[in-house]
Amino acid sequence: MSNVVDFIPKSQQAAAKNLEAFIRYAKDVLIPHGIATKRLYDNFQWELSTWHRCGVHNAIFTAWGSTPAKRIEMQIPFVDFAKAIAMYRVVWQRRVVSGYWMTALKALDKALQEINGRGDVTRLNAAICNRACEYFSEKSNAYDYGKNLERIVNLARDKGLLAQPFRWSSPILNPSRETLAEKEKNDQEKLPSRESLQALGEIFVANPPDPLDKVVSSAVAL
Repeated sequence: MSNVVDFIPKSQQAAAKNLEAFIRYAKDVLIPHGIATKRLYDNFQWELSTWHRCGVHNAIFTAWGSTPAKRIEMQIPFVDFAKAIAMYRVVWQRRVVSGYWMTALKALDKALQEINGRGDVTRLNAAICNRACEYFSEKSNAYDYGKNLERIVNLARDKGLLAQPFRWSSPILNPSRETLAEKEKNDQEKLPSRESLQALGEIFVANPPDPLDKVVSSAVAL
């Protein structure tokens, strides 16, 4: 199985049927091809809740908020979409499933559950994506999580998996794009004025004899 054909959605077909076909394609086409080409291990099984030990690192299908002490499994129907899109990334796109990618999937699942009451990716829209991005504020590297979510949404749209296709870009800005001038301006805005700094210095150099003056000066400095 040296050749594998990409999944091509039927434009006339409903999103739910396209999603079902995409999952079946991942199971019936991509898994055998991945095993044959050694991208997946021989012990690979779709039903496993983690593929980390089967050649797909970081592919652990737990829900948002899951911890080692309290494991929460990702639920149907979203888990099958998450597995299919991870398999597509590994076998067809020949890319790794990063921790950013999995966290973005988990945030998407949580947002769908919160807004629609069910992890049905066919009902995805921009409001749900924006809600998922709000969860990233709890984490560092929020920009990277947002960009990975953007890639997932684009792939779902391109494969005809959305009932109402839409284009969406992550609203999280890249902090590294701040120019040197902007950085200096922001740094200056965070500092007290030069006059205030000079006044504080003069207070401590004066070494006032009254202990109360020292307490007030220290409080002002803090």
